[in-house]
Amino acid sequence: MEIINLEDLKHGNRVANYSIDLATKLNLSDYNISSIYLSGLFHDIGKSQLNQNILNKPGILTESEKAHINKHPFYSYREVLKMGYPKNIALDILYHHENWNGTGYPKGLKNLEIPLGARILKIMDVFDALTVERPYRKKLNINEALSIMDKEILTYDPTLYLLFTRYIAEKHKTSIIRSNFPNLSRILDNKYLYLRNEF
Repeated sequence: MEIINLEDLKHGNRVANYSIDLATKLNLSDYNISSIYLSGLFHDIGKSQLNQNILNKPGILTESEKAHINKHPFYSYREVLKMGYPKNIALDILYHHENWNGTGYPKGLKNLEIPLGARILKIMDVFDALTVERPYRKKLNINEALSIMDKEILTYDPTLYLLFTRYIAEKHKTSIIRSNFPNLSRILDNKYLYLRNEF
């Protein structure tokens, strides 16, 4: 029997709202903003098809348990298509665990091979997961969360990540301590400033 977890629904709603805020800052069309919202809302719907004991396990996962959980983007993709949503929304969902440097899953896509919506979801999904209570970890404050994300910066679209950190500072009206933050002027090469041409 499939189980829809209330916390997964809340997580999807938060990710969707974070994502449309960033998409709006990119001056995307209304259609693309609404598509990214729906992708965020449903990105984890496939977790209902996972073994819930594994999904909510408080300890360290085995390799087989990780492989099981890593199936959820495909389950979410398939479910959204069955619900009648457009394929671009389903693809954002399928690829929201892909990494900018090609180390993600399910296909190991990298850079602009990853749809823009998926690249936005990637950032917002991680941020929300770090800043809410989890079975295996207490929630982190903003600076703690960003410190962890900074260490994984090569997995994020660097242009979007820079915009995201500015957005978080504005949203929470706070100074962000970035003692471990890498030199973005070094990472942000002109070839990454592409967003106006994506749609």
